[in-house]
Amino acid sequence: GWLIPGDNSQVQNFDEELLMPSVKMYSRGRQKIKSKRVADVVEALIGAFLSSGGEVAALSFMKWLGVDIDFVDAPTPRHFPMNAEKLVNVRYLESLLDYKFHDPSLLVEAL
Repeated sequence: GWLIPGDNSQVQNFDEELLMPSVKMYSRGRQKIKSKRVADVVEALIGAFLSSGGEVAALSFMKWLGVDIDFVDAPTPRHFPMNAEKLVNVRYLESLLDYKFHDPSLLVEAL
């Protein structure tokens, strides 16, 4: 199973449980985490690194997670702004969610 990077606990075994043919859960002790939830969290973290630090930061984070990245073809800097407000009505969606996004492009990406 996948281990949390930097986890220094003594127990390193996860038990995979199949609840239904399409649903897997991983447990360690009393914690149970659906694989989709783990994937969503990892995707969100990669997105946070990408939006705050750029492609190199996101690729470095992915490498830290254990995702094999080929750094020979490092991304080149891009100089075009993302105007999420032009793609969707961000203010309207923020009012529905009662939340103000610091980076509206994350809202657009989530849609």
